[in-house]
Amino acid sequence: MMRALLLAAMLYSCDGTIAGPDSGDGTDTTEPDYDAVCTLSPLFSDGAVLQRNREVAVTGRTEPGAAVRVSGSWNDENVVVEADRDGKFKALLRTPDAGGPYTLEVNGTVVEDVMIGEVWLCAGQSNMRFRLDQSDMDGLSGDESLPVHAFVVHAASSESPQEELEGGKWYYGKVDEIKGRVSAVAYYFARTLQQELNIPVGVIVSAVSSSCAEEWMSEESFAGLDGSYREMYEPSKEGCFASCWYNSMLHPLFGFRIAGVAWYQGEANVYWPDSYQDVMAALVNDWRSGFGDSSLPFYMVQLPSYRNTRWIDFRLVQQAVADNLEHSGLVPTIDTGEESNIHPVHKRPVGERLASLALSNVHGLAGFRKECPAAESAVAEDGCLRVSFSGVDKLVSASGGSPGYFEICGEDGVYHDAEAEISGNTVLLRSTDVQSPVGARYYHVAFGEPDLFTSDGWPVPPFTI
Repeated sequence: MMRALLLAAMLYSCDGTIAGPDSGDGTDTTEPDYDAVCTLSPLFSDGAVLQRNREVAVTGRTEPGAAVRVSGSWNDENVVVEADRDGKFKALLRTPDAGGPYTLEVNGTVVEDVMIGEVWLCAGQSNMRFRLDQSDMDGLSGDESLPVHAFVVHAASSESPQEELEGGKWYYGKVDEIKGRVSAVAYYFARTLQQELNIPVGVIVSAVSSSCAEEWMSEESFAGLDGSYREMYEPSKEGCFASCWYNSMLHPLFGFRIAGVAWYQGEANVYWPDSYQDVMAALVNDWRSGFGDSSLPFYMVQLPSYRNTRWIDFRLVQQAVADNLEHSGLVPTIDTGEESNIHPVHKRPVGERLASLALSNVHGLAGFRKECPAAESAVAEDGCLRVSFSGVDKLVSASGGSPGYFEICGEDGVYHDAEAEISGNTVLLRSTDVQSPVGARYYHVAFGEPDLFTSDGWPVPPFTI
């Protein structure tokens, strides 16, 4: 009780030091001892990256009622808090602009190699968790070392929201030293941000193989879905259930400030496409609410080419999700897939395209893409159909010929293969089987090698118009 009274009476001086109550002669007699041993959240361990220019919640455990002093070597500020009756504490620490390495000190425990910069959450299922050493390592040298740090959340499920992570670790250093631990997509994403912004970048990887989107949303949001949607959901594997990963691998992150989210998921939800839009809208709302940012950027990866025919329509569902969410975007990857491999190894374009959206929309850098290319309109022209695109300066054929995978239909709704002719940012479609075309679609296949690209190398994603 005495410790609590002393802490309650303490005042901060203007230079950031701690001053206690005046004893009458101006002497400070109440400075507590900061000798209680503290166990910090794994997020606050060597190599941590903290979001710049924010107030970050430093959390951990110690003795109930103990005084805890938290400071960063980037300034002279000391933040003092008292642990609650369970020994938990949370100290709000202000971060400066980008820089480092710094140290973070909590009651004598020193965290080394702390960087201040941009922090992104990279979440989803196995293709997000897919490691660098499993990928083709495109453009990476083993001794490459950048200020890119990756925190890998320990996979664990829970029946109720948790305040603390079960485990996890920051990985950083040379590629050869971390390639067996770090997500390939997340690394290429962070690497591109770091190279363009020239500041430290951290990624938090929270992903579980085969996980459904319903397992990454709160129990309240899942209960609020239409009853038929809830009935459609089937756990992704034994021991899983709605909200299981949200509770243990996302909820504990909410006090940690981030710049945005990169999401690579959908393979486990292709069997329930009708519910995915509502599920994802609820999921994104959950995450934005938890991180306290209603405009938190949320960028998604569209499923690549693969032999599963269910992916054909599901890619269009993913496009609709991105189109209907503010501060969101979609990355097409039909050019990176493998027919018989659900885990394609070519991850560099995925990470770099995600980074392009972030660099343009979050950081305002010119020369990067603000949105995915999209079919905008289809107009009849003398028995042909001209499709115009948004987000496209110029279309190109990788083969130099007429791009394939285009089909057009008449009023009967029956599609026929169409010959495609590129003209600037439009494509003119014709078929001898359709005299008066009214609709078109592109890449209505499970697997193939797309030929239609933007001038900056993005594949035009599948569409029906």
